[in-house]
Amino acid sequence: MTNIQLKCPHCGSSNFIKNGHDKFKNQIFFCKDCKRYFKLSFTKKHKLFSFPYPRCVHCNHVMEIYKIRRYFVRFRCRKCNFKTSVPLSLPQPVPFNFHPFKFFRFPIYIILKAFILYFKYNLSLRAIKACLNINVSHVAIYKWIIKLSSVISLFEFENVFKVHGSEV
Repeated sequence: MTNIQLKCPHCGSSNFIKNGHDKFKNQIFFCKDCKRYFKLSFTKKHKLFSFPYPRCVHCNHVMEIYKIRRYFVRFRCRKCNFKTSVPLSLPQPVPFNFHPFKFFRFPIYIILKAFILYFKYNLSLRAIKACLNINVSHVAIYKWIIKLSSVISLFEFENVFKVHGSEV
């Protein structure tokens, strides 16, 4: 078996120590003579799967692949040795119904009142703020009106007021 003498690439000294690993788990060395850090080899390790690796439920660290099986992947936490399995055939996400008023901080009747004051009475945003008598900025009122306008534009109001021949 041959003995290979490792040397610092900067100064050629063999007076160095191991000093941890980088994020790709490559060994980092520290030269005591020139006081520089270096790596002897560099390999960038890529993720094997496109889905995000799970986090440990105990210590919240990202888990690493422990075993790859036919129908699942076994992950292990390096810190606390907790193991979990993730199926390879993940179910497709189910589309959810978007509720347009979910993200408003104020009740919908206040937002509708601001909407009516803006379009029916042609009030300015600062005047609407004074009418509502709540602590809200005129920029927030503007965003309410824009968002509510986009929601209302989804509905067709053309045929609502049409009178059929049998109703006359």
